[in-house]
Amino acid sequence: MLKNKFIASAFGLSFLFILISAVLIFYRVVHLSGGLILHFDTLTGRIVLGDRLDLAEIVATSGFISLLNFWLTKAVYRSQIFLAYFLASGSCLAAFLLVVFSFSFLAVN
Repeated sequence: MLKNKFIASAFGLSFLFILISAVLIFYRVVHLSGGLILHFDTLTGRIVLGDRLDLAEIVATSGFISLLNFWLTKAVYRSQIFLAYFLASGSCLAAFLLVVFSFSFLAVN
């Protein structure tokens, strides 16, 4: 499975995205004080506040999903090659969305 360049690069990029977002979030969160804005609804004006543990849970969940997709890809690679490509691409996309979340979170806070 790791000999397939597309799958290996997709998972490598996925874990690199997770590492980048974790470093960005935890480097900047150290300097912030008070509640962290996780969600702001412009329609009702509600603000959802969180703390540093919530951010660690978001990054850890994304890492767990990527590891689970890697394991599933490894399990189905020989019999379902399309599903292996789909899982690798989905993992890379989810990690990219985590990076987008990181940059938007840092812009708000």
